[in-house]
Amino acid sequence: MAAVFSPVSMVVTGAWYYLLSVFATAYVVILKTVRSLTRKITNKKKVVQKDTKWSLPRPTAKTLTARDGVSLKYFITAPTGKKTREECKVMVFSNGLGVNGEMVAFAPLVHHFGTDEWIYITWNYRGLFHSEQPKRTRRLAIVEHAEDLREIITKEGVTTIDILCGHSMGVQVSLEMAALYPERVERLILLNGTYGQVFHAAFQPLFRVPGLHNAINRMVQFLMDHPWAINGLVKYLQITTPPSIKLYSFFFRSDLLDQLLGENYLIKFLNNYFLDICSSPQHCRNYLRLFQELDAHSLFHLLHTIQHPALVVSGLLDIFTPAYGSFDIAARMPNSMHCVCPLASHASLLETPERVIQALEVFMNRRYQRANSINFHYD
Repeated sequence: MAAVFSPVSMVVTGAWYYLLSVFATAYVVILKTVRSLTRKITNKKKVVQKDTKWSLPRPTAKTLTARDGVSLKYFITAPTGKKTREECKVMVFSNGLGVNGEMVAFAPLVHHFGTDEWIYITWNYRGLFHSEQPKRTRRLAIVEHAEDLREIITKEGVTTIDILCGHSMGVQVSLEMAALYPERVERLILLNGTYGQVFHAAFQPLFRVPGLHNAINRMVQFLMDHPWAINGLVKYLQITTPPSIKLYSFFFRSDLLDQLLGENYLIKFLNNYFLDICSSPQHCRNYLRLFQELDAHSLFHLLHTIQHPALVVSGLLDIFTPAYGSFDIAARMPNSMHCVCPLASHASLLETPERVIQALEVFMNRRYQRANSINFHYD
């Protein structure tokens, strides 16, 4: 039976989003002003030379036929140093929903660790971009993406992932992988994500609003049940998304990364992140289905059993996966370290890279010993 999105729910949801937009607009205007005044007062020096640029390694694209016959596209880099592939460490990037197997979202990490001794792997989630849609909708569940990752690293002969890094949706996939196969993961970096049940927190940056979870659920199901509604949403997003991305970039881009990746680096990332959603009604439908899977999934009750060393990163201005979700993760994972970025939103690593990399250095200097396949001890 189709879900009914009642007029009352529409009014409540609309009023909340209106208040949220007013609050967000006022906050980011103040933020931009404070940042500008701070730069003028401190007259801080450039961190790098003007002609310095970062270049990301070009990965090799490969395909894998998964256990249920779905063709998956994944990407892997080759080491540039003297070490052989077997001697190198492995970092896997589990992207946010909507990112096309790109490493741009993790560029500061790639630059920090380099390519001499590290191999980087990422992939397109099933049902998106160059990975096939499964025949059964249930095969889009978060656990299936974790199983896809296991099959990818097995094919590549990777016994253990040295660092599994997830952003947004990738946080849930990473946590699922660590819970299912703890012996195959050494460390976790969890960027701007949550443990599950995303509709309980999405678009509720200050606190969880009672009843809004059900309203969002009904709204998404209404769109899924009515093709005309999805068509209207796609047309609306095609008009509003490009200017919204430019405005977002204006307020949140990093001066440092402007120099290193180019002034439009955040726009390019956000275009890759969001524009595919409104490219067609079918793509929009796939995204909505995955949003439902993100809400249906939860590892909250198992967080205390995931003892891997974990760096949890959150942005206080994140409206998609609010920071209090990261506080919950850090509080329940015994070997976690939490880095809060007060002036960042949903892409903290790309918005305040200095703060995140500083926390990363502290995290990597912490020594942990693996007692067995599940347990770790801090030295």
